[in-house]
Amino acid sequence: MKTRAVICILFLVTGISLAQNGTLQNRNILHDGTRRTFALYIPADYNGAAMAFYVANQIPDRIASVAGVAAHLNYTVMDQYI
Repeated sequence: MKTRAVICILFLVTGISLAQNGTLQNRNILHDGTRRTFALYIPADYNGAAMAFYVANQIPDRIASVAGVAAHLNYTVMDQYI
């Protein structure tokens, strides 16, 4: 029972949908066969362990890209006032 709760919380926290209906899946499948889930790209032929590894490896890149965009916006805004 504890394991099931941990797995459910893990999927909720990472935002990965377990729904198998067509609307959710088709809306999130990109043209190259990857699935989009909150800006994390998951290969179409994933399994659980590979998916967790793939998502975990992308998190630092996403943080870096957000930080890069914030720095760019800050520079652009500040540049107009200097």
